[in-house]
Amino acid sequence: MVSVTTVRCFRCGGGSTETVENGHLCNDCISAVDGGSQAEDELEDATESTGDAETVPTDVTGESAGGGGGNVGLSLDEWLDREQWMCRVGKKPFAPWVSPDVGEAYPDLGTDEDPRWKWKPEYGHWRDGWTAHRAAADSIRVDGVAYLMQPDDPVLFADGDNVVCPETGDRHPAWEAFLAQMAPTFTGPSSSGTGDHAVFYCLEGLPDGAESEPVITLDSEPWGANDDPPKVELYAETKVMALTGEQRPGTPAYLGRLDDGHRNALRCWLEAHDKLGDTTDQPNPTTVSVPDDYEPSATRADETTDEIRDVLTAVNRLTVADLPITIPTANGGDDDFTYHNPPYRSSDSGQSLHLSRDGTTFYDHEGGGSTFGALDWFAYRRGPLTDPRDSLTGAEWWETVDAARNAGAPIPKLEYNPSSEIEHTAVLPNSPTTRAAINGWDWTTADRDDETLTQEDAWDRTADAITGANERCDDVLIEALPTMGKSYSAVKSIAETTKPTTIATGRGRKEQYARYRDWADEHSLEHYTLPAFTHDCPTANGEHGEDSADTVARWYNAGATPQQIHKFAESKLGHPLPCQHDGECPYSSKWRFEPDDYDVLIGHYSHLYNEKVTTGRSVLIDEFPGSAYETTLEGEQLSRAVSTFLEDENTIPFDDYTDLIENREDDARRGEALLWFEDYGVETDGLQAFVDGGHALAPVAVYTLLASEKLGNGWERARIGDALGGQLGLFNRAESRIHVMDPPSIDYARNVVGLDGTPTPEMWRIALGRRRFNHRPVLQDEERAEYIRDALGLRIVRTTESVKSYSAGEDEIANRVTVDEDAALLEAIDDTHGQLPDLITTARAEKLYDDEGVLEEHVSRTKHYGNVLGSNEFATERLGAVIGSRNFGPDYVKKWGAYLDEAIEPQFPGEDLPLEAGVRTDYGEVGNRIRKHMTEHETLQATMRFGRDGNGAVVYVHTNTLPDWVPTAGEGRVLKTWSDGMRQVIEAARDLDKWTTAELAAHPAVEIGERQVRTHLWRLVDREVLSRRTEGNGYVWQDDGLHRVNDHGEVELDPIEDDDLNGDESAEVARITHYRWDFWTSGDTHRLRQPTEDAEWSPASDSQSTADGPPPNRGD
Repeated sequence: MVSVTTVRCFRCGGGSTETVENGHLCNDCISAVDGGSQAEDELEDATESTGDAETVPTDVTGESAGGGGGNVGLSLDEWLDREQWMCRVGKKPFAPWVSPDVGEAYPDLGTDEDPRWKWKPEYGHWRDGWTAHRAAADSIRVDGVAYLMQPDDPVLFADGDNVVCPETGDRHPAWEAFLAQMAPTFTGPSSSGTGDHAVFYCLEGLPDGAESEPVITLDSEPWGANDDPPKVELYAETKVMALTGEQRPGTPAYLGRLDDGHRNALRCWLEAHDKLGDTTDQPNPTTVSVPDDYEPSATRADETTDEIRDVLTAVNRLTVADLPITIPTANGGDDDFTYHNPPYRSSDSGQSLHLSRDGTTFYDHEGGGSTFGALDWFAYRRGPLTDPRDSLTGAEWWETVDAARNAGAPIPKLEYNPSSEIEHTAVLPNSPTTRAAINGWDWTTADRDDETLTQEDAWDRTADAITGANERCDDVLIEALPTMGKSYSAVKSIAETTKPTTIATGRGRKEQYARYRDWADEHSLEHYTLPAFTHDCPTANGEHGEDSADTVARWYNAGATPQQIHKFAESKLGHPLPCQHDGECPYSSKWRFEPDDYDVLIGHYSHLYNEKVTTGRSVLIDEFPGSAYETTLEGEQLSRAVSTFLEDENTIPFDDYTDLIENREDDARRGEALLWFEDYGVETDGLQAFVDGGHALAPVAVYTLLASEKLGNGWERARIGDALGGQLGLFNRAESRIHVMDPPSIDYARNVVGLDGTPTPEMWRIALGRRRFNHRPVLQDEERAEYIRDALGLRIVRTTESVKSYSAGEDEIANRVTVDEDAALLEAIDDTHGQLPDLITTARAEKLYDDEGVLEEHVSRTKHYGNVLGSNEFATERLGAVIGSRNFGPDYVKKWGAYLDEAIEPQFPGEDLPLEAGVRTDYGEVGNRIRKHMTEHETLQATMRFGRDGNGAVVYVHTNTLPDWVPTAGEGRVLKTWSDGMRQVIEAARDLDKWTTAELAAHPAVEIGERQVRTHLWRLVDREVLSRRTEGNGYVWQDDGLHRVNDHGEVELDPIEDDDLNGDESAEVARITHYRWDFWTSGDTHRLRQPTEDAEWSPASDSQSTADGPPPNRGD
């Protein structure tokens, strides 16, 4: 590698002739600083000229040190005089002038902590730049110096990353163009030699509306010999600025001031790269000061005000008791504070988070002295923050204020008048009102010519929401119900905005991929389907035999990437993979494409791990991708993987999995092991996948076991890497199971848009590792019911008050699924409508129905929950049934609660809650949202698979897990399922024209006694399907409508009005419905019809034991 850095004095830019180690001050400057004689004259010399007091100085070659007439904003003397400097090791601040011994000066530090690494201001370790540079020169340990930027600094830091070719020293032309349009300023090389650090003097910070830390991607390809594309990161607030102490030739020895022209150029750069949000008429709270003696005119949540200071005062006075949020149990305290264990980071003492006794203010004692309020804690517990020490900015602040008010906080609502005398800074918009001002039309408030919401209206709104997000470069989760055209609108948006986009979906290549390709062709978009290992690699897909396929599958399932498999297979097998015998594997060759050649890249969620397909592109994620980014290790697989890794890494002081589990709370051994990870990092190790019993995630699993914190409900949680976007590790002690959530790195995407019909936003944020992912529903609450009822014409009939959890294990499923009851319902639907319904249920229930002949006799077609999401197979079907709900059990809810740093303890019906129909397991506020995700959202998605074309459908839902807001058109109930004896009597009676009791009892199909036969015959007479007459001393019975008898039981269904179904295609359903009704019921008011008082049987119920089966399992 050719060195291209000229070592110059940091202060004057001159040659540094006697520089030692990492300090870069020439002897003259050192003397000037020590003697104090020259420092005051330096700036005067730099700005001396004949006509302009601020012309650019010349460097040592006599040429202009900068281009384009820059302004001196801050001399290096003045910058170095600021006491905001430390040395650094790597990129971490380090104070070599501090003793490594803790002593009494650091009462909050553990005995094994080194205070030299503490860089927060309250430790008092900051020095001026002169001290830091001299210390760097005297120490062989440190790598340079660091300037600790603060929010009030008049400094703008431009970090050009990968902008310098390490072999030639050439700068990327876009980076040079960027610098040319800014003021000439001090610029130094990065420690890697492949980047530049340009430091500007800028009192105003970033332009209004800019992202807080914008990243401008300069090119889609690496520059020169770099591995990654060049980019510019801009910082104007808190930042550890790692500097080498060197200066690039040709740059001046001062910080150039950005004037209005430069800032306008910066705005253009940000706007061109979609890093500017739109402005809003909402005020910026950070620009308004509130006097201590200010008395607000409005203080309650039901009051409005035109004075922002009323809102700010209410927020400042907010206490944790004003909000429905939890705080960790106090572990002590004093007169002023209670002490708590911070759930967002580790704490040795478990007491480092202090809460004022009045409940208004948190102080993070150990974590850098951060202070935050009740609103920040609310934003951390409820979103969007994942760390309460982070700042709420712009629209997030206003949205959190609105959410707090809706949750009961005493905060008045602001009716802002933009013409107010107070001047405010524009902030990013996210509310519907501000989006209306930007787009010129607000679909949530605009008057519609036709009061009826149509499906076309919903399609247009969805398309507008996606297009708006892409145009504004907004990271957003768009909620659009099934059938609202999310996927199609995504492609339409790409055509309208011309923004290159990568679409990730979970459905297979046969259906969803093909649909995206067809839509791209329809809009004349160039598209490319990303290769899939198990599809495009001939070895993996079995073309070269099962043995080879099984071998690579074993490595793949152990966490090896396809690239690692093709690279290391030969060293493991002694020969290349069969797919490599004739050259490069087809799978690998399909990755050799240029993303910029395609408008649309189509792939799976897992493809987003590859930055090649996300950098500089909009990323659109179709439906929730959670499981794609989660890996589970349990049982023998976990123990073998951990033991294998520990055997290979014998410097970690644990022998195997058992030793680690039994002794991980030994502070000395645990501390030594954690130091190993601090030195080597916590990363997946693909080579472990090629070791017998190994797994690539073994290092992450070991770290999780060492660093996790107990949540108190049997689960443990560990942050891994970047707390805001890195991995999360969970450990379930009872099950010996580790879960790792590994979000893809999509930091260099233009923006990220999630599409979901029934989203749970906090689960999306965890899966994508994104703290800020705004949730925007396309339809407002009251419009959703209108859309289902009027726009789609769906007529939904609820037929049970029971949950009917049909996702039990194989050993329990037979007791969970009420086959006879469900068959009775399906037969009644057939009888009522004159056609077989299509069915959606769970895969296990589907198998039971098939084994009992129910599908063949009573169902047209069937699909199960696992393969129905996004499917259009039932889009034009007019009659459907959804039977049973998907429920993954309490551990699923606890697991996701653990990801969200919540300890969830369920309360079960029959134990903690009453055991009666309709009572569900209560998981608490957060847990119930997760429960709804796995039950209600799945049920609604299944229900809306029918009649997706807008021409209507009747759907019978045999589970009580529909969301409460869903409108219903009728009710039904399975009143009784026939006993085996009744079925035998009906079967035999249909085989005879007329008979005596004895004759029927003697029929080969009948296995019960004559007395029981007589009882069943009388019941059939009561139902008016048999007639009888007396002959001699007995009765003769005769068929009088047995064809009307349901083979499986007694069912009562409300009739559905034929006129309520739209379109000619509904005729088949409409012609066999006979009654009318003029009522609608909402989910929170409907009641199922009870059997009549004189009924001779007991209603079947999932919440009570029956004569033929055990009571339902808890959790139903």
